[in-house]
Amino acid sequence: MDQIISDIGNNYVYIIVDETAKSLSIPNLLIGKLDGTPSKSYLVACKELKSTNYETICQFINSSLKMFPGIE
Repeated sequence: MDQIISDIGNNYVYIIVDETAKSLSIPNLLIGKLDGTPSKSYLVACKELKSTNYETICQFINSSLKMFPGIE
């Protein structure tokens, strides 16, 4: 995590949320630096959820982003 935080620095970020929904619902959260140049995305969280809807996905995103200082 320290490397990801160091790479992103004080730049704006983009997030990508993707869900794998076969027999399990597993959302994945990726984060990357948004500075006008191509950058790589980092997988920062994935979690098995019993069900997925707007509320469970929002809770997943919020709890996952809390590990990054300055992102609210």
